[in-house]
Amino acid sequence: MDGYLGILERLTTKVTRKLLRQTQRKNQALRQVLGSTAIDLKVDCPVIGVPSVSSPQSLACLGRLEPDYLFVYGTSVVRKRALSTAGRASLNLHTGISPFYRGSGTVFWPLYNNEPWMVGSTVHECTSRLDGGHIYKQVHVRLVADDDQYSAFAKCVRDGAGIYAEVAKRLAEDNDIEGSKQDLNNGREYFFRDLTFVQEVVMEWRIRSGGLRRLIARNSHQADAL
Repeated sequence: MDGYLGILERLTTKVTRKLLRQTQRKNQALRQVLGSTAIDLKVDCPVIGVPSVSSPQSLACLGRLEPDYLFVYGTSVVRKRALSTAGRASLNLHTGISPFYRGSGTVFWPLYNNEPWMVGSTVHECTSRLDGGHIYKQVHVRLVADDDQYSAFAKCVRDGAGIYAEVAKRLAEDNDIEGSKQDLNNGREYFFRDLTFVQEVVMEWRIRSGGLRRLIARNSHQADAL
């Protein structure tokens, strides 16, 4: 949607998200699921701030470090120049079940599409193809009736971090991991612009009316079967 209607849609979506207090609800769910205690790193692990993951500052830093592996999470798209600095491989944690839910909003869309068993996380090779690299490990998140899109996301972060650590540990022990190639003809890549105020309002109505609760309760056995 272009022109004035597109601008109006984006503004309405932005206002809707603010009125629904989405940022606060997401942060609250993260605190409830993950806890609020800071992690005490047991190794010397410097934190270096850069404008973006593919910025000149980031590339210079990666060039100095000469990493064997890059472990990516929650960034913008990582460009080829950054990916090429990894001596062996680059990995990403995607809070979605690839290839069926790739891109943006991949916890929201399975719930909206009445597929709660497709909520989960994927550890995959990080390539220039968004969420399209070889898959190393996946986890389907077990939801309960009280969950919503916010707590579902927090559980994806929690369970995804667990499988990410498993993969990283195996690589640190010099164990090769053979990933499985994705069939990108399956599923769909979602974009930020696909999620508008219309879907946001529908999801909020499902949460408040109990529709989402009933959907999750009816399908609670599906994730266990996967």
